[in-house]
Amino acid sequence: MSYTKKGNKEERSIIEQKFLKPKWIHMKIIDGNGKGSVGIYNPITKKVKGYKSGLFKFIVLTLDITDKRVTSLRGQRIDQGDWETLIERLIEYNKQNEFTAVTKTLHLEKPAYLFFAETKDTIKLWGAKKEHIFIDLKNFLPLRIEQLTGNGEIVHYSIYKDIKINIGLSEEDFKP
Repeated sequence: MSYTKKGNKEERSIIEQKFLKPKWIHMKIIDGNGKGSVGIYNPITKKVKGYKSGLFKFIVLTLDITDKRVTSLRGQRIDQGDWETLIERLIEYNKQNEFTAVTKTLHLEKPAYLFFAETKDTIKLWGAKKEHIFIDLKNFLPLRIEQLTGNGEIVHYSIYKDIKINIGLSEEDFKP
């Protein structure tokens, strides 16, 4: 589940995501804003193939990763919505001494670490100043991320559910 806010505009979506190294990404919006849309990022061409499901599925567009049709309301690109990018942010927060706290907590009944970060460079958070990252204490997988303004308003969050790892995906699974 994903929520994004920019000014008075808000988007809520439920997204099914597939990932294959080196950064093949397949996102299908199964409910909410953009329902039925599919975006597939190709790390070789650095382009996104996008289409709507249903009768006109045969109309496939090839788009730049910065095209507004394949970015979030706040400008987050499809190639920035994966866990690899999240891990890179965690590493960068550590290098830049931007962690403000780490605590143990519960998220949806699961024991978790909660990392609090405050960045000096809001560009890397699409205008947000703070990020809260919930990591499952048992398997170290992300459970939730929240991005907030300097005054604490949540402008983006993602909740991760029904996670399946190493299910045998291949590049064929990333063709429109």
